[in-house]
Amino acid sequence: MDRTVHILMAAEECMLEKGFHGTSVQDIAKRAGISTGLIYRYYKNKDSIIEALVVVITKRMMSHMEKAIAQPKNQTPELFRQNKNNILNQIQNNIFLLMEVSSEATRNEHYKKIIANAHRELQDKIVHHEKELNPHLDEKVIRSRHYFISILIDGIIMQRSRKMNTPNKELEDLINQMLLRVLVPGGDSSVHAHPAH
Repeated sequence: MDRTVHILMAAEECMLEKGFHGTSVQDIAKRAGISTGLIYRYYKNKDSIIEALVVVITKRMMSHMEKAIAQPKNQTPELFRQNKNNILNQIQNNIFLLMEVSSEATRNEHYKKIIANAHRELQDKIVHHEKELNPHLDEKVIRSRHYFISILIDGIIMQRSRKMNTPNKELEDLINQMLLRVLVPGGDSSVHAHPAH
């Protein structure tokens, strides 16, 4: 495995366990099984590790989006399908890590730019795809719809990560149906939505 990839994997694992502030370069080195000095041969400091990690996460999110986009547009994404490959399980750690970096971005202009670029890249891809499928839709409408979805998903993931309330079956079905209405122009949840199992 490429050394830089190995370091970033270790950084990701540390941040998921300890959070942004609880993770040091020494922690990353220990998790990667290498010396701190060796890390500095590849990355200047913790900031450069985080920046590279955000790029990796953004690419991963792009990949998940492309798979979701490939699904039939008259079907709900079924956020809560009860299997290991459901959408939430695929993106939960990615979003949690972006949230961790975003919280630091309020105090750090460098991180603020990194996160802003990542979000812009993800949203621009969504808008481009939606405009191809629905050229009559206004770009502002598309961006608003997907902003709503991101708020919904972020909230659910925050609840999960804090081990707070987990949505019950009724709430899961309701959220799946809401996503269908938002994502599919004229989508009728009573006709096309597949119940979550």
